[in-house]
Amino acid sequence: MVDGAPQEELADGNHARLGVVVVNYGSSGLLRENLARIPFDAGCVVVVVDNFSSVTERSTVRGLVGEQGWVGVYPEGNLGFGGGCNVGVAQALERGACRVLLLNPDATIDLGSVAALESVVAARPRTLAAPTILNGVGAVWSAGSDLLLDTGDMRSWGRRVPGERHLPWLSGACLMFSAELWREIGGFDEDYFLYWEDVDLSAKVLAAGGDLELVAGATAIHDEGGTHQLESRSRAKSSLYYYFNTRNRLLFARKHLEDEDFRRWRRRSWAAARSILLRGGRRQIIRPDRTVWPVLRGTLAGWRAARTTGALAPRVRVYEGLRTAHLERFHVLEPASVLYGGRNYDFAEELLGGLDVRRFSGTRSLVLQLLRADVRQLEVNEPLMLSAVKNSLAAALAVRLRGLITGRHVRVVSYAIGNEDPFASPSPRLASWWRRWVYRSMVNLLMRRVDRLAVGTPGAMAQYAPYRMRRSAQSRLIPALPEPCGACSLGGPRSAVVFLGAFDERKGLRQLIEAWPLIRTGSPGTPLHILGKGELRGLAEFAVAGWDEATIQVDPSREEIHRVLASAAVLVLLSQPTPTWREQVGLPIVEALAHGCEIVATSETGISPWLTEHGHQVVDAHGAGPEDVAAAVRRALEADRKAGDVLQDLPAVDGRLAADRWMFGD
Repeated sequence: MVDGAPQEELADGNHARLGVVVVNYGSSGLLRENLARIPFDAGCVVVVVDNFSSVTERSTVRGLVGEQGWVGVYPEGNLGFGGGCNVGVAQALERGACRVLLLNPDATIDLGSVAALESVVAARPRTLAAPTILNGVGAVWSAGSDLLLDTGDMRSWGRRVPGERHLPWLSGACLMFSAELWREIGGFDEDYFLYWEDVDLSAKVLAAGGDLELVAGATAIHDEGGTHQLESRSRAKSSLYYYFNTRNRLLFARKHLEDEDFRRWRRRSWAAARSILLRGGRRQIIRPDRTVWPVLRGTLAGWRAARTTGALAPRVRVYEGLRTAHLERFHVLEPASVLYGGRNYDFAEELLGGLDVRRFSGTRSLVLQLLRADVRQLEVNEPLMLSAVKNSLAAALAVRLRGLITGRHVRVVSYAIGNEDPFASPSPRLASWWRRWVYRSMVNLLMRRVDRLAVGTPGAMAQYAPYRMRRSAQSRLIPALPEPCGACSLGGPRSAVVFLGAFDERKGLRQLIEAWPLIRTGSPGTPLHILGKGELRGLAEFAVAGWDEATIQVDPSREEIHRVLASAAVLVLLSQPTPTWREQVGLPIVEALAHGCEIVATSETGISPWLTEHGHQVVDAHGAGPEDVAAAVRRALEADRKAGDVLQDLPAVDGRLAADRWMFGD
């Protein structure tokens, strides 16, 4: 559950420049003492994620959030530090933040230091930035740390020894990053739950080609252990500290290190456990139930967590990012193990049941998993998805290498619906000629290793035509059209107009709102339902408040989406062109077609020729005004086609399922 002002109420209708995310667990007093005293300006959105600890604490946090005008996120349970940060950052980005500051509840920072961090991240968006962190008496607590790869020990940047292998990392007590970098690396790995997430995050940034920077002149104050010490006068940490630090060092080693280094760390487990235990002083040993026992349990849990997981299936899918729609599809596609790099904002955990879905933390982790597995068939993201091409190419090369060793041919396949040339669009990823050359070379290499390429739209087929595949490779156009929804009753009366999707400029919600006064004049009494979430929520709520026939549902359930579409006459999705993005197909369009809805779309969607051919309404995305949109919606309403008339144009088998069967079939 989320409480707080929609993004449009921030900074007089402008997007939040900065998001501040704080994860709380039983520390409402620290929130009031630290966070509430920082005078962030109106261009900042503050998100507090309250991991559930007690009813009383939840009530206190809600009151403080309302009093301070923050955005509150209230999970039903405890998501851990990484999980809490992930949902908090998602809320900040949804409200338009282009940079995010992570801050512990027991930490505080001055606005001059915030500005210094912002300046670095704004100038270099692929940089993870941190201030020098001081403790309560002004001594340096963290100024960048190194993880020594030979031993697993930690050492500050200022104590580096020439010749030692090390991995630099920045403390998660105070970090700043860009929205672009966060999306690229997929956020925190939630397997850790508590501690070592910041080490893992730093490793992923470096693996992705980003940078870590300790920003000169920026400082923060951190009351070390303010949320986890046993007693205020004791150096002893909490049992959580001991358990997760001993567990997670081995989990990190399994995810990031080569086998030889991992075995060395495992041999040093008990020495490392003793070192972690003594961080709290020797007096604590008189409480072994809260110190020694958690260290022992953490070490044993680390061994279990770091064991090689069960074997991958012979068929593997590698996806850079996953969302709810992917999980739903995996339940009907051919069975496979799924390796993924990150989660999108819409990720339904409950759909993981019955699936073999595993997260990889970087290219090395992905390659090692594939080299250890007996993979016979591999699906990768489409080659022109530049954010994924490095991992897709690495995966294809890894399975081909293992295939050479075992004497088996591994089939590599991909499903493509991209209909915009990424090399013609401005992007920080392609800011220099050599970057463009590197990415184009990776695309060409990957295309030469794909055995079957299923293409979902004519636009995508044209987009991939210039790229050469191997002589024995095949490509086939299999339209990205759905089969009729078999779970819904579609024969009832239908009159409503529906918008379904992200509340942002790209999806055309503003264009629909501007056209609606004309639509309601020409078709009085027609209901309008707006479903989704995003940065234009405030605009949508303001508009709906003035229209009796209109409703809005923020982040509706899948069941509610099916219910609304089953009773809708027309779906409107007016995808707008941007310099770096073009609608590939549009999941809401696919879902609405499956429910027999008329579609009003723009020429941006990859299936616009099919929509026009089959009687749906397509307007020019580059020149359509409110009058054009209103006329298209009225034509769709006046067509008065029954659901069955729309459904008869659809294939008997879902296009994505048909593509999957062809890619993996004999």
